[in-house]
Amino acid sequence: MKRCILLVFLLIVMSVVANSETVLEYDETDYINLRPAAYDPDNDSMTYFFSPPLSSDGTWQTTYGDEGIYNTKGTVSDGKLIATENITLIIHKKDM
Repeated sequence: MKRCILLVFLLIVMSVVANSETVLEYDETDYINLRPAAYDPDNDSMTYFFSPPLSSDGTWQTTYGDEGIYNTKGTVSDGKLIATENITLIIHKKDM
């Protein structure tokens, strides 16, 4: 039987759907909190991981000076299969 993992990022600030890459835009000082939700048809427990600048659980408190474009990844695994989503974070300069 084929197994599949569906990776969906539920976002507090905004939700964007893309085929191979998700692009999210924020302002400096915004709190980013990507909350992943995955479904495994065999009910295996899921492990999530995010690459920097996000913490491993998908959060980042941006600050002044973080303006720029950041390429990162979100990964989910059931211990057998792995699904990865490329994420581009665009942080806009915020006037003080």
